Amino acid sequence: MRYILTLVLLCLFLQAGSQVTQETEVGSDLARVQLPYNRFIHSAGDQIFFGDASLENHALDVALSPDMKWIAVEERTSIVFISTLADTVKFMLRNSFHPDLRGGSNTYSGIRWHVNKGTPEVYWSVVGRNDRSFVASAKWDGTKAEFGRLYEYKRDPPADLALPNELLINTESNREYLYVVLNGNNKVIKQYLITGDTVWITDPGVAPYGLTMAAGKLYVTNWAGREPLPADPDVAGIPWGRARVNNKAGGSTREGTVTIIDPKTGRKIKELIVGLHPNEITSDRQGNYVYLTNSNSDNVTVINTLIDEITETISVRLQPEINPFFGDSPNGLCLSNDEKILYVANGMDNALAVIQLSKRAARRGTGNTSIITGFIPTGAYPSGLCKTPAGKLYVANLEASGARLALNYSTSKNLIYNSHNMLASVSVIPVPDSRTLKSYTDTVIALNDLSRATLAREMPRPGIEPKPVPDRIGEPSVFKHVLYIIKENRTYDQILGDMPQGDGDPAICTYGANITPNTHRLSEEFMLLDNFHVSGKC
Repeated sequence: MRYILTLVLLCLFLQAGSQVTQETEVGSDLARVQLPYNRFIHSAGDQIFFGDASLENHALDVALSPDMKWIAVEERTSIVFISTLADTVKFMLRNSFHPDLRGGSNTYSGIRWHVNKGTPEVYWSVVGRNDRSFVASAKWDGTKAEFGRLYEYKRDPPADLALPNELLINTESNREYLYVVLNGNNKVIKQYLITGDTVWITDPGVAPYGLTMAAGKLYVTNWAGREPLPADPDVAGIPWGRARVNNKAGGSTREGTVTIIDPKTGRKIKELIVGLHPNEITSDRQGNYVYLTNSNSDNVTVINTLIDEITETISVRLQPEINPFFGDSPNGLCLSNDEKILYVANGMDNALAVIQLSKRAARRGTGNTSIITGFIPTGAYPSGLCKTPAGKLYVANLEASGARLALNYSTSKNLIYNSHNMLASVSVIPVPDSRTLKSYTDTVIALNDLSRATLAREMPRPGIEPKPVPDRIGEPSVFKHVLYIIKENRTYDQILGDMPQGDGDPAICTYGANITPNTHRLSEEFMLLDNFHVSGKC
C-alpha cells in the first residue's frame, strides 16, 4: 500500500513541474523529544531536517566530498547535498526526476564520491520501477546535481531483483573499476567504470551487504554467512535462497561472515566467521586494519589485513551489566583523523559509541584492549556517519525525530498521522572533549531509561493488589489470559473511527468495517479501546 501511495504522490509532484515542496530546518540545542514509542531523543550539536512532508524520508548514509566542502546524504528517494561551511541543505536530487528511477528507492548504504576529470560525482545504488536495479551517478557543480550514467543489473533467479548495495571505485593500472555488491543475487561484480563491461562476478556468501578495499584485497560482509551445506538440517529460506539458521533461537541466522577476494581475478581467498548480521565495513588509510559492525551481536570485529585474522572483537553495549533486554544494533562507523578512535552508530541506543582502539585494533592504538570511552546522543536510529578533518561528525539518522508530521487531506478538521510521513535528519556534532563526552554519556543513559526495565526484575512484593500490568514480574494481574492483536502502523481512527460506540472520527477512517470486518466484530463482542494510548510508531 505504501509503495502505491508513494507512486501516486510522485506522479502528482511531477505533474506540478520540477519544483518539489521541500522542508529544511536546522535545530540547535533542540529540546528533548519524546518519540511515539516512549523513547526520548536529544541529539548533541545541531540537527538538519529535510525532505518532503508528504513522503517517508529517511537518511540512510552519508559521505564527505574529496574537497571536504560537501556532505552527500543518501536519503530514501533522493540525494541531498549539505554544505559543511554553512551546515545547510543546498540541493536535493530526487530519483523521481529521472524517468527510469521514478517511484524508486535507494538501497541501504554505500554512497560514494568520485572525481571524474576534475568534476565531482556521486554514486549510489537504487531500485527503480518494475524492480529494476541500478547504480546511479550524478555530477555536482557546487550549485546543482544532474544525473549521469546508470549501470543496470539483472536479477539472478530465484531472486526477484539484483538489489545492489555498497560499491566502490578503484584505479588499477591506470584504469578505473567499479565494484558492486548485489545483495539479492548473492554476488559481487567488477566492471570497467567507463564502459560498464563486466570483468568478473563471484559468489561471496549469503546476502552480501558491504565492501571495502584494504591491502590490495576486497573485504565483503555477508548478512547470513556461508552457503548452507546440502546435509545441514538447520536451514531456512530467505527472500531468495537459503541460509544457515539456529532453530534453538527462533530460526534466526546463526552466523555472519567476511569474504576476502582477490580483486584481479575474483577468486575467494578466505572466509572469516564474524558476528551476526555484519553490516558496514571500512578500513584505515594504510589498509592495515578492517572494521565491521555486527548488528545482531552488538559488537565490532577488527581484522588484521597482514594475516587476515580477527585480532579483536569489541562490544558496543550500553550498560551491559544491567541490560539483558534489548540490543544496540551497531550499523555504521568511521575513524578519527589520527585513527586512534572509532565512532560507531548504535541504532537502538540513538547514540554513537566512542571507542579508544587498542594495539590489536589500530596501528597507533594503546593498551591491550579497546575500551568505550563514552556515548554521544544523536537523532533516532543513527545509520551512517562520517567525520571532517576540522572535527565535525555528520550522522545520518534513519528515523530523525519520528513519525510526527500531521496531514489534512480529508473533510475533517482532525489531522491525520501516519507512520510513513516523517522528515529525515542529519546530526552535526563537534567532536567532544572528555568532559563533554562524559556529559553526553550521562544523557544517553538517561534517555534510554533502563531503570524502568530493571525495576520489573526486582523481587515481587507480597500483598500487592492485582493490576492489569504488574510493576514487577511475578506480581498479580487482573487478567488470566491476554489476546494481543496488533494493527501495524495505523491509528485508532484509521480503522475503528467509523464505530458509533467510540469517540472516533469517521471522516478519517480509511480502513473501516468493509475492509476490516474481523477487527470490528472483535471490538463489538469484546472491548473497544477508543481512548487507550499505547506505544507505537506514530
